[in-house]
Amino acid sequence: MKEVQRKVNEGGAFLSINNLPGGVGVYELGDTIKATYLSRGLAKLLGYSSAEYHIYTELHLLDAVHPQDRKRIGSLFSRIKKSHREIDTEFRIKTEGEHWIRLLGRFARFHGQFPVYYFVASDTTEAHQSSVLLEQQNTRLHFAFTHSTLEMWEYHAATDRVTTLSRSILGGHPPIHTSDPATYVLKQELIHPSFEQTLKQDFEDLERGIAPDSILRVKNKHGLYRYLRCSYSFLKDNEGNNSSAIGVFQDVHDEIETRLQVLGKNKAFFAAFNLDNMK
Repeated sequence: MKEVQRKVNEGGAFLSINNLPGGVGVYELGDTIKATYLSRGLAKLLGYSSAEYHIYTELHLLDAVHPQDRKRIGSLFSRIKKSHREIDTEFRIKTEGEHWIRLLGRFARFHGQFPVYYFVASDTTEAHQSSVLLEQQNTRLHFAFTHSTLEMWEYHAATDRVTTLSRSILGGHPPIHTSDPATYVLKQELIHPSFEQTLKQDFEDLERGIAPDSILRVKNKHGLYRYLRCSYSFLKDNEGNNSSAIGVFQDVHDEIETRLQVLGKNKAFFAAFNLDNMK
């Protein structure tokens, strides 16, 4: 009776293993990497057919690995045969479409001269594809950012400090990393004197948690004053507080000059930019 119960318990254990998400296996790392035990879940991840599953002890693990990853994975197994270190790696499977698995392994014992490893595998295809899509999106954003004519800096209210995010700032000048940015910009004479109050008001608004949207007359790298629109957006910290603000500077000089020629100093136009006078 106890013998029957033991077999039932063992059968239940293997049933549970086969029902686990992903799969498990025991592999001997000898002349080939062959399984001495393989769950149906791991067989499925490796792309084995039903017929192959029944002869898994005759199959070489590397044969299931995508050709482009086979050399890398083969080198990894060659190294751990000597070091017996744990394994944590990802690779593609040689199946239709691109499928990735993550393989975790730990040395268990020796069978003769060959190390034996326990493996746990999981399907990481969806996560990997999401990672690839995110990387592609970041690449596109980086390209757009580096080729953009917009200039940006980040303002930290707690330290009253700005850090330039773009290759140049305020009309093409070299990046700025300074505290008390309003005083610094005025001392460098980068802002037309008639816009000093607008600049100071922007930083006062930022300290109060108000995102400015204004126009400044800025001296560019050629020594000429041009109109720049300055727009800010706040970034939140983990507690939902305004931790910093991103300032974006856009050259709107040609637009303003054109409208000045047509409309003159019409305050109705400039009211949209929070600007009271043009000098």
